[in-house]
Amino acid sequence: RIMLIYDRRTSEVICEISGDSLVGRDMRKFEMRYADLSDQDLTDTIWDDMDLEGIQTSNAIASIIRMRGCNLHEAILSGIQAPGGLFNRSKMCITSFSRGVAPEADFSEIIIEGMVNFRWLVAPRTKFKNIRDISGANFFEADLENADFEVVDDK
Repeated sequence: RIMLIYDRRTSEVICEISGDSLVGRDMRKFEMRYADLSDQDLTDTIWDDMDLEGIQTSNAIASIIRMRGCNLHEAILSGIQAPGGLFNRSKMCITSFSRGVAPEADFSEIIIEGMVNFRWLVAPRTKFKNIRDISGANFFEADLENADFEVVDDK
């Protein structure tokens, strides 16, 4: 079986992956800018240091997903289920995590270069540590019980 990944803007195939699941895969060898991965199971996938501009993972299941050091500009991760997800050191601008669930995720040292939407995110015990400028983040109605905002410099 071959899984086809489509560009969310043009609907053209951008990637063919053998198998019918992405669970546990190292995705770093694939070009995934603007990939539409909505409703996919991305559990235990590795995306570290990738250019994921415009990626869409709406309503995806993504337990323990690793997106550390990624370019997440214009990424749509709304409704993502990402407990334990690692997003630390990623660059974000016009990025949406709204209505997602990310308990115990790590957003430490993210670089916010514009609006990042965490509206209605359920993220208890999540780390938002050492973020240089958090002024572009929108946490309206987010559940951040026991979240760690240690050493946040909100300039």
